[in-house]
Amino acid sequence: MLDENARLIAAIVENQNLGKLNECIEYQKKLQDNLMTLASLADAQATPQQQAQPNPGQPQPGR
Repeated sequence: MLDENARLIAAIVENQNLGKLNECIEYQKKLQDNLMTLASLADAQATPQQQAQPNPGQPQPGR
């Protein structure tokens, strides 16, 4: 899926350069679907402890 995403990004850039914006939309939709799938897989594989840990770059409530 990562290779497919790389191809989709290249196709988006190429079509943008050619002014073919309608084609870009289709590639962007597929890329978004792939990214959501990868995010879901990553979330499903995270351990409960990893999910409970705060992101160090985000401010904590009450601080």
